[in-house]
Amino acid sequence: MGCSSSKPASKQNNVSTGTVEANAASHRVAPQAASSCQRKPNRSDKKNPFDMISDLTQNRPLDACDVVSVPEAKAEIAAIRRYAKQFLDSMAVVDGIDAATSGVETEVFEEKNRVALYDKQDFTKYKKESYPKTDEIKAFIFDAIRPNPLFENDEEDELIELIDLFKPVSFNAGQCVIKQGDKGDQFYVVESGELSIKVATGENKEKQSMKVGQYSKGAAFGELALIFDSPRAATVTATTDVKLWCLDRQAYRLRIGQIRYHQREEKLNFIRKCKIRGRDFCNLFDASQLEDLSIAIKSDHYKKGSVILRRGEVNDTLYIVRSGKVNKYIQVPDGAVGTVNEGQAFGTNALLTTMASPETYIAATDVVLYYLTHNDFETMIGTMQDVLDGNSVTRSMMRSSSRHTMKTSMTMDQRYTNITLQDLNFFNVLGRGAFGKVILVQSKANKKVFALKAQSKHFILKKGQTEHVLNEYRIMKRLDHPNILNIHCAMQDDRYLFFLLDLHPGGELMSYLMKRKRFPESFTRFYAASVLLAFEEMHSLEIAYRDLKPENVVLDKNGFGILVDFGLAKVIDDGHTYTFCGTPDYLAPEVIRGTGHDWAIDYWGLGIFLFELTNGCAPFFATTQLRRTRKILKGYEFVDVPPHFSRGLKDLIAKLLENDPARRLGRAQSGIQAIKKHIFFAGFDWEGLLEKKIPAPIKPSMPDDIKTLGKPHLNEDIFAKSSQIPDAHWWPDLDKPEDF
Repeated sequence: MGCSSSKPASKQNNVSTGTVEANAASHRVAPQAASSCQRKPNRSDKKNPFDMISDLTQNRPLDACDVVSVPEAKAEIAAIRRYAKQFLDSMAVVDGIDAATSGVETEVFEEKNRVALYDKQDFTKYKKESYPKTDEIKAFIFDAIRPNPLFENDEEDELIELIDLFKPVSFNAGQCVIKQGDKGDQFYVVESGELSIKVATGENKEKQSMKVGQYSKGAAFGELALIFDSPRAATVTATTDVKLWCLDRQAYRLRIGQIRYHQREEKLNFIRKCKIRGRDFCNLFDASQLEDLSIAIKSDHYKKGSVILRRGEVNDTLYIVRSGKVNKYIQVPDGAVGTVNEGQAFGTNALLTTMASPETYIAATDVVLYYLTHNDFETMIGTMQDVLDGNSVTRSMMRSSSRHTMKTSMTMDQRYTNITLQDLNFFNVLGRGAFGKVILVQSKANKKVFALKAQSKHFILKKGQTEHVLNEYRIMKRLDHPNILNIHCAMQDDRYLFFLLDLHPGGELMSYLMKRKRFPESFTRFYAASVLLAFEEMHSLEIAYRDLKPENVVLDKNGFGILVDFGLAKVIDDGHTYTFCGTPDYLAPEVIRGTGHDWAIDYWGLGIFLFELTNGCAPFFATTQLRRTRKILKGYEFVDVPPHFSRGLKDLIAKLLENDPARRLGRAQSGIQAIKKHIFFAGFDWEGLLEKKIPAPIKPSMPDDIKTLGKPHLNEDIFAKSSQIPDAHWWPDLDKPEDF
């Protein structure tokens, strides 16, 4: 039965199909450049699978009595299977096969709008709404969601918190639960009943649909809806009356944000109280170091009676009791000589040196422990002895030193802060943006050319993007670096907000990647180094960029890389932020899971950037959003690395694409210098790049007269239609940071 327009027994709900969305088509990513890769069509691909199967069966008896030999039968069966496989591949329903692992030849196509995603969640005022369930149902939902990649790293108590949010919904037989192409925000667990999964293709999708699977009791599907909006890949219809448990995206992300935030605060409070040699951690470490330690701390569970640490065993771990009690023994038969209660620690000296434990520690109850290993401590902070001696180098000290070194080497262009619209001559439109146009302009006084970004106030307000636009201006005003787009000033009138920017006419790095299919490592090294220098400036100011991709690196007239588009950039001066944002190919695991992130996501993005430039396709590319997301969560170690990558490049990417941000190269104690000193950059002239004294590998072609740049057909009298745009009645004070 098809989708019914009638309402279900309870509120109509959308659901994403785990089976259908989870699986990608059988493609192998060739070393070619694109924001996406797609299978190269065979001769038979000119027709859709319905047409091909129709040709195979037209005017032929359904009982196959015309097949007279075994080879003929095998050939026909093989053809049917091939067409069916192709159909399932095209609908991304074949499990375990995707663009990174199959052997099918590929061709490149350009995804015209590889846009960034943004979903800000303010969990500070969120109040948890629980739905009553029996213990049996709670256990049932737990077992259903536990294997899901989105939840597999969550602690048991976190899952229990999330299970409280699931609400019951019911559908009658024949009713449509979700419809292919619709967007939804709900994840489902099937308590009872059965549902069919159908995918449609061809011009008449209502008639040309095929059943590809079914859901029954215990199935869980639709986790992509908990992450971001994405069109449903299939239609799911109740074949019997069904009872489902539903979790919606807003409740999930708000609650998981609260949980992660409270965990961070709890870790910080616990670790501040730890002592070593009679000295409190809160007095030994600065705020950034305590934050680093809270990131490095992990948790584990022990059942009552479990031996956590045995006397004489070499210990390299600090333990903090999060919940429960731990008994301490000198000799186990003699009885406990003490108890470690909630918030208390043992094994602290392991951070100073690994040594045999003088006591045995046994869980007196079921217990949850936070733990920090000696190795993780030294990775994040350095040696404890240096800390005790006052010789440790903090992140703030390294950033200050790095920024001073950069500023003494850089030669920056002058900023023109007092230009008005009347001081400019207008030429061609360079391009269109979300809220207006970018126009080539020239100063009447000194003939210097600029790019003027004109943004409609009406559309900014209509789309609710005031925070984004003004945040971008605020961020850019703070940045002063040759590899970062320079903003001179902002202007406004009744209808437009204008940003006066440096003109970099070389075009997007992505356009050159598309033409060349892939870059040699020398090109990759140069443009990755340009990005790294920009990050060094931003991170020294505690600014995370959060949207690295080749589209956001443009070339100046000499081919040097310039980082642009700061709409997602954010000052992170208080530990973590929990906003979901980024371009799907570049999303870091901590963003997908909602565990909170800082500037370490930029190092993850750098790893993707290195891979994409040198391979022509991102490492976690897949033909569906869910497949890509699952690959990211699974980890880089499962990605097939192209054989032409050098050992140095392979090693650098692997260390940047570390799922645990605490262990990610660049996030640890040595910071961004660890990346700059990696063997992949051995011998690279960083100062020469900073001063633009070394040649760029790409030399853009420039017109004789720079004023002829642009797209004259878009001019149409640049502001001729402005009278049709209503006055926004919005005049932000651009000089007051509090307005941003």
